[in-house]
Amino acid sequence: MQPLKGITVVTLEHAIAAPFATRQLADMGARVIKVERPGVGDFARGYDERVHGLASHFVWTNRSKESLTLDVKHDEAQKILMRLILEEADIVVQNLAPGAASRLGLSYETLSKLKPGIIVCDISGYGSDGPYRDKKAYDLLIQSEAGFVSVTGTPDTPSKAGPSIADIAAGMYAYTNILAALMHRQQTGQGQRIDISMLESLAESVAADVRARRAIEADRAKPRTTARWVTIITISVLGFLTLTGDYISPYGSPLGQLLLILLLSAYVGLLIWMRNMAKGEAMPRFLGVAAREGAHP
Repeated sequence: MQPLKGITVVTLEHAIAAPFATRQLADMGARVIKVERPGVGDFARGYDERVHGLASHFVWTNRSKESLTLDVKHDEAQKILMRLILEEADIVVQNLAPGAASRLGLSYETLSKLKPGIIVCDISGYGSDGPYRDKKAYDLLIQSEAGFVSVTGTPDTPSKAGPSIADIAAGMYAYTNILAALMHRQQTGQGQRIDISMLESLAESVAADVRARRAIEADRAKPRTTARWVTIITISVLGFLTLTGDYISPYGSPLGQLLLILLLSAYVGLLIWMRNMAKGEAMPRFLGVAAREGAHP
């Protein structure tokens, strides 16, 4: 099933955030036309050559798309791009450097006067207003600024996520907002402007964990908890950790398999305990999340 069949997206994109969003649209059947620079294209093409000579990130985020080479700094190329948008596009997506799309005449304010039903999605590091609106961003910087690194890693060493989680969060928020804008246009005939920032997207994703770690009382602030959850104590036992903090796979070693058996046994005991709790027979210190957190060593 391709619910977006018949929808055309013109996208000026690079790296991960915008390409990840438009790839979701392509997966749903939209025609996605990716505008790239002559000669080099999206710089993500040069990240590595791990997928049969192609960059793994580029292959991951750009399947099912068409590619059009245009040097948008030239007047004739700008005319071609504008004609493509006005004649074909339902959606325009861009994550160019701050201010670049507006200089090219691709802002929602400009395009909506010519095509009222157009949907324009702008993706940036910090959004279109505020003191950082003109700054560029990259994933590790956003992971740090959003507080993600503060709740990831060991008590002694903070750590970034392996994947580009800030880009992915922004891409997914862009994708869902574009779908909502299409519903809005279907009902009203009017397009919309969508303003997505990597910082806000990731900050929203980790808000609860950051707040939990930065408890109101300073003496209750939580350290980073490796494979354990910060807030939900009954789930934190699912990480198999050695005394040195190393993670043990439940499938890759006899020790891991033994730990899995012990975990399943503990799970059965947990079910019995939960049954007793439902009957009002549980110890008071385990009757709520806050009480369990206080009882945890």
